[in-house]
Amino acid sequence: NAKEPRPGQRTFGCEVCAKISSRTPRPASQEVIMTDGSHGNTATLEEIFRCFICLGRVKNAQLCPCCSKMCCASCIKKWITEQRPQCPHCRASLRMSQLVNCRFAAEVGAELDRLQTSGVNTRQEETCQLHQALLQYYCLTCETSICSDCALFSDHKGHEFEKLTASYERHVQAISQEASGLRRRLKELHQLMHAVEANIGEVSRAKEERSNELVRIMEQCNSRLEAQLKAKLLTLLAQKGVLAEEIELLDSMYHELNRQLSGSSQSALISRSPELIQMLQEVVQHKPITEFARSAVPPEFESELVPPYQGSSFVVNGYSKLRDSQEIAYSEPLHTNGLMWRLKLYPNGNGVARGTFLSVFLEMLHGLPEASKYEYRVEMRNASCSSESVVREFASDFEVGECWGYNRFFRIDHLHKDGYISTEDTLTFRFFVRPPTYCQLARDQARHIKALEAEVAGLRESSGKAATSTPVSPEAASAAPHTLDTTTDGDGNDDVVDGDGDCDGDCDGDGDGDGDGDG
Repeated sequence: NAKEPRPGQRTFGCEVCAKISSRTPRPASQEVIMTDGSHGNTATLEEIFRCFICLGRVKNAQLCPCCSKMCCASCIKKWITEQRPQCPHCRASLRMSQLVNCRFAAEVGAELDRLQTSGVNTRQEETCQLHQALLQYYCLTCETSICSDCALFSDHKGHEFEKLTASYERHVQAISQEASGLRRRLKELHQLMHAVEANIGEVSRAKEERSNELVRIMEQCNSRLEAQLKAKLLTLLAQKGVLAEEIELLDSMYHELNRQLSGSSQSALISRSPELIQMLQEVVQHKPITEFARSAVPPEFESELVPPYQGSSFVVNGYSKLRDSQEIAYSEPLHTNGLMWRLKLYPNGNGVARGTFLSVFLEMLHGLPEASKYEYRVEMRNASCSSESVVREFASDFEVGECWGYNRFFRIDHLHKDGYISTEDTLTFRFFVRPPTYCQLARDQARHIKALEAEVAGLRESSGKAATSTPVSPEAASAAPHTLDTTTDGDGNDDVVDGDGDCDGDCDGDGDGDGDGDG
């Protein structure tokens, strides 16, 4: 009868088996530390190929035909010859001739060893290089592993040391604590990664929403354009219908008149002549042609996405003389939402186009501190045919003081031939400029409003200081209600304000005395 085993202890049929098991140590190669997730699979294979007698790896494996358990050939032979002829596992009758030789077990064991070598870290016993003994202690003074002989007889004698296993566990615990911080950091990084991925999704969805919004806006704009087109076409078709009816009526009368002229006799035609003449006069006078000359429907369509152009005219007088003098011609400034533009003309060309082409440029005189894109259009009107003109359109990034335009705008020798120079020797230009979007237009307007508010606040502050510094008595004010006040605007010139709200003098600082520099 076997003794009742402790929890986790293997049960043997007799004391001999227990002694055999106790005398058979577990191979050191089985003490492994798994480094990956294959610990469970490897342990299962180890259990399958473990001898149920010595509990070690089977050697020359033999299989019991009843329970299909494997054991070492030497272990089962000793059991059958020394104990009883039965399987120690299933208690079935068993003889040596009945055992099944498992030749594949050696190959599987070798493969298992290879897997353990590649997938696990084996903990090998280290030996002292000086005494060739196992390292069992850790010298705290020298911070090195030592054996028992080193602790008793070498230079480590009298040093403070502890068990190597205790030091190992302490260091493992310290490393594990630090590794917990690494795990926390890894977890935080994963959370940040998820947050970034979520942000990417939000950005993509927001972009998709804006794209869908633009599609809807474009569909609505297109439907409104179709409505505008329908209204214009209805008006034009009504005009066309009235004209077609009148033309059909006159055609029928004309054919009838021709039939009367060709088919009537001379006396009959003479007798009907006053009637025919009166009828023709009534037809012509009944509805004058001015009633059919309706106003033309404008071909322009209002855009909801792109703002309209703002432009000005530039008439170049005495072109021939200006060309001979090689002077540059400038237009009057064009003010648009706090920006100032002017057209710059080289009558004899500029750079490589000198003497061959007109050169025309648009210049930003006053604007934003950073470069911004604007669309511009330059037209040169034909003096002999108002419906013809040379048109150039483009978009450029403008900064204050920069000029963008065309070196080769038009050939000089074709100006007279094509009728662009009038009989008074003048050239007529029209130039236009606009921001490409309503968003940029709103930005320009907001900055202009802010600048005007700052200017108004400054004027109020300066007028308040002037009123407190020089008080005027009521008698003086009533005696001279239109007294001229001389002020200085910072440009070194005296500008006169005469009470009519206009600034007469060199307000814009360009020396021409036109007083229109403040817009």
